[in-house]
Amino acid sequence: MGIRYYGDSLLDHSIDVGTKKALVVLRVRMNEMLNKGQPIQLEDCECIGLKVCETVNVESTHQDLDTIFAQAGFPDAVLKDCDYTLQKGVRLLSETQEKSIPVIEDIGHVMASAFKHDYANQSQPR
Repeated sequence: MGIRYYGDSLLDHSIDVGTKKALVVLRVRMNEMLNKGQPIQLEDCECIGLKVCETVNVESTHQDLDTIFAQAGFPDAVLKDCDYTLQKGVRLLSETQEKSIPVIEDIGHVMASAFKHDYANQSQPR
């Protein structure tokens, strides 16, 4: 089953490092955050994984997440951006676990995508 902890993981795969992409996995212990009653700050996060990749695809993302979580403990939930490879990678990882890993979409990315879609068809004012 692997190591177990009570917290969420924050995932982002959109960080460019030259021609490469970085997968960043942060741990936030939610039981501490609930008692704090404030938004997440940098000091509330623990980096549990960082992987810089030449090629990013669903299979590599799934493997990287599996490696990171096997070492650091599998999360109770995952908060991520709208990246397709993260969505599918987390789903594949979840399918290998006894209990599925809930996925929470980052509201900032969700809203940005919605605005982009809504305003993409509007003509620019001259």
